[in-house]
Amino acid sequence: MFSTVQTQLDAIVKSSKVIGFSGSRNPQAQEIKALKYIIQKVPKKSQICVGCANGIDNLVVSHFPHATVFNAANYETNIRAALALRSTACVKAIPSSSEGLLIAIPSGSCPREVKPSRSFSGHGSGTWGTIAIAIGLEKRVCVFSPKPPQWVGQQIEENWWYYEPILQPIQISLF
Repeated sequence: MFSTVQTQLDAIVKSSKVIGFSGSRNPQAQEIKALKYIIQKVPKKSQICVGCANGIDNLVVSHFPHATVFNAANYETNIRAALALRSTACVKAIPSSSEGLLIAIPSGSCPREVKPSRSFSGHGSGTWGTIAIAIGLEKRVCVFSPKPPQWVGQQIEENWWYYEPILQPIQISLF
């Protein structure tokens, strides 16, 4: 399933200085294998951002004890809103440049209602909501999924998809 040859995925991850992770609370064996695969590619000096959930988040923290953990309990609101605020804060901590990257390993398909947006809307899926807001906020995103929606980007390896925002050139005025 996974190649040991240097890939485009290797280059994307190795060029990242700040990497956020998001994923399933109940990952299946395939998702855990994907996480172990991608973790090997993360540069040791990268800053890691992750949520406080069971599953993928906890596995990331166990591998990167220096990770910045965004905790839903820090938001005084109802639990659903706190989870959305936590995910949003994690995404916003990732630079909107080639130095930042969100790696997401969702379990299951993306709800049809989820679309890229500058505000969180997961429609029952925190990971897909996190992917959508990251793309809406023009972050680079790698997603492990057998069949993601088209807006996730291009396939770069088996079950790995990559989204890179197209940065608009800035016109500098002479006057």
